[in-house]
Amino acid sequence: MPPTVLVLGCAFFEFFEKVGKSDFSSQDVREALTSVRDQLSLALRPSSRQRRKGLRHGLASTDVTKGMEQRMGRLDTKIAIVTGAANGIGRAIALRFAAEDAAVVIGDIDSAGLTRTAAAISSAGGTAAAVTGDLTEEGAAAALIDTAVHRHGRIDILVNNLGGSRNAKVWEMPVADFDFVLRLNLRSTFLCTRAAAAHMMTRRQGRIICMSSGAREGTPWTAYYQGGAAYSAAKAGVHGFVRDVALELAEYNITVNAVAPGPIDTERAGPNLKRLDATVERSPSRMTPLGRLGTVDEVAAAALFLASDEASYVSGHTLHVAGGR
Repeated sequence: MPPTVLVLGCAFFEFFEKVGKSDFSSQDVREALTSVRDQLSLALRPSSRQRRKGLRHGLASTDVTKGMEQRMGRLDTKIAIVTGAANGIGRAIALRFAAEDAAVVIGDIDSAGLTRTAAAISSAGGTAAAVTGDLTEEGAAAALIDTAVHRHGRIDILVNNLGGSRNAKVWEMPVADFDFVLRLNLRSTFLCTRAAAAHMMTRRQGRIICMSSGAREGTPWTAYYQGGAAYSAAKAGVHGFVRDVALELAEYNITVNAVAPGPIDTERAGPNLKRLDATVERSPSRMTPLGRLGTVDEVAAAALFLASDEASYVSGHTLHVAGGR
């Protein structure tokens, strides 16, 4: 017999047994009915796993959710900051972390995109706060970290996802574009890490995840057809940053790692990658052993692992999510 039916039967049996007593007053009837209602409400209430499953499917950005229900709640009670969360990989990471029961504080200069990400999380039952600002500036980076601390009292996870590129052959690239790419990818990572580390050091725990790239070793389809020296240099810098900061913060039980995506089908990069796939010999999918573009959810899954307790003995590592490149 299903548990709900059993609970319901027992509750009504108790009710009718009490009502059958000669000294049973109208107040007693009301109390007995209330007891039946409460027992039935508890019996019909979704389990915590079912509630998390609903949130997971409500936040998913693609269909990679199949088979994941058993691993729900991996960030339960955690406070996570995700930068560059207005779109693409950052948005996917914020959604996934919220689906795994983290309270998320997101930052980006794109106010409209940031609002959409926060609304998607909140409407599905998650907890999100959005902070708009240029995270290559000290004040904006400090404001993002301070918002998380003021709202939640601590920071458990920082994801430095903010980044981007301006591509040109090295002999044609303006100095301003080279400086812009390094500032966007490296300075924001440094500023947010510096601000968050102080709080994590006090609590002697934390997870810092930075976004590197397969481009740190040169990307054939970019180098041959567009030029990407600035972006490759910036992402190589992230790798070096992670290696050093992991050593600096190890005594405080803070892990520092990076994710290095390959060609990922985001709303910004995807159209260009698909155009290259259709028009050039050394295309992203052809140069990737798995023969396809990656998805933002596949990158988010890697970030989730590094943020979770399962990665407690992993630090100073760059995890490739690049289809075998």
